[in-house]
Amino acid sequence: PWNFVQEMVAKEYEHFSPVPWFIGEYGGNGQEKAVIQADLEAMDLVASQDTHFLGAAFFQFQTTYWKGGGEMNFGLFSLGSATLSETGVLCDKLTPSSSCRSWPVHCLSTELEWLPGTKAERAAAVAAAWGGLLPSGQGFCGRRLSHETPTNLRR
Repeated sequence: PWNFVQEMVAKEYEHFSPVPWFIGEYGGNGQEKAVIQADLEAMDLVASQDTHFLGAAFFQFQTTYWKGGGEMNFGLFSLGSATLSETGVLCDKLTPSSSCRSWPVHCLSTELEWLPGTKAERAAAVAAAWGGLLPSGQGFCGRRLSHETPTNLRR
């Protein structure tokens, strides 16, 4: 949590002053919605009052499914079941060229059903802390893109 990080950095920061610092990957791992929101609000307050602390970036935008395990605790959004489109042909540089293929582009969802209780409300916590709104427009599950019709929307 933020209080711990702030306390640890404050003890040693004078050695690094005036170099500013920021939190590049605040993940809120295992934290309830209220803790994530409070941490982000507290970080913003400190950043607005302290010229040395610049703020934080939330880690990460989308759940990293391929990592699995504890890595499923990160991410604001999950991939929905609806396929909105498909990429062009992409090749993985780590595997032979025979692995070139197109990939589905899924809608995004705020539902993180593998996380219990308010731990699954990560996007809502970030939106509340930073004065935003949860997405509901194009590209998010339950909403069609403006050019889509029921006949060209894959499910």
